[in-house]
Amino acid sequence: MDHDVERYPFPRLFWLKRVAGVAIFFTAVLMFNNCGDPGSVNFDSVDPGAAASIAPPPAGSGVVPSVDPAQKFLAVAGIYSNGSLQVVFPDGTYWSFGGYGIIQARTGKLADAKDGKFSGEITGGTFSRGAFSGVYTEGVSFGGAAYQASSKTPPLLSNALGTFWGNSQDGDTPYLTFAANGGITGYSANLQCRFNGKVVAHPSGLNVLQVTLTRSNCLNNGKSDTYVGIARAYGSLVHIVAVTADSAKTFTYEGYYESNQNN
Repeated sequence: MDHDVERYPFPRLFWLKRVAGVAIFFTAVLMFNNCGDPGSVNFDSVDPGAAASIAPPPAGSGVVPSVDPAQKFLAVAGIYSNGSLQVVFPDGTYWSFGGYGIIQARTGKLADAKDGKFSGEITGGTFSRGAFSGVYTEGVSFGGAAYQASSKTPPLLSNALGTFWGNSQDGDTPYLTFAANGGITGYSANLQCRFNGKVVAHPSGLNVLQVTLTRSNCLNNGKSDTYVGIARAYGSLVHIVAVTADSAKTFTYEGYYESNQNN
């Protein structure tokens, strides 16, 4: 025992302290080098509330975004014709109108369109309400009507410029004047109605105009109704199909060019 003390003049307690100190030093070095390593995070222990606040992954990350409701029916959106005109908007809103003199019209909403089949509901217009369905081929046809190549050509307000005389669905014969800024004014001889409104390019990008039209004081009754819908202007014709907010009333119009009073 004494010989050990002579060979190792420092007490054993000193050596134990030195060894412990070295161990603590290397442990600290390892911890420092591992800081910020995402692989060291235990995601199972992440607070759910914190996880929910993490920003969504960037584009190209492989995460499929939810479908924009306003673009849900983009595959069948367009203008179709088979004598009458059918218009399907990217959000599934549906309009159909045609005829001569007295325009017949339907408006509604698609519920589904996939695998070449569509279904929906007619909610307004001059036809009866109810479910409707059919088949489509993207970019070719919809319910037997052919896709129009000009569907996505921007509409021209200048096509609806001037005064038009025509017929509405209830036998009235309005004169409507369309100004260069899209404003609408007019009157009718039969029912003595007054008209005020506006047409603009439809926000969907399809080749139709969006129309808002107020028809008032028919037969001096002091009442008014506001209709919102679509209009088409081409050649010397203007067609309007619009419904009230509750779809209870419909206004249709086929107007024939009379003169340009905007010069």
